[in-house]
Amino acid sequence: MTPALLIAEIAKFKTLPGKIFITHPRPQYTTQIRKELVRIGVKQIEMLQDGKSYRIWPGDPTTTYGMV
Repeated sequence: MTPALLIAEIAKFKTLPGKIFITHPRPQYTTQIRKELVRIGVKQIEMLQDGKSYRIWPGDPTTTYGMV
């Protein structure tokens, strides 16, 4: 997904979720993707990291999550 497509998908949210996870980046482009995500400037975006555990609890009323 290009930065422009990501921005278009994020724009579809009426309210931004607490976290937006980026999954399956191509390893050879990881550094470039991270830089582009910073430029987008959406604090909720997080690129998932190998070896890190994530607890996603859909029933948690205090947090919402979006996957694009």
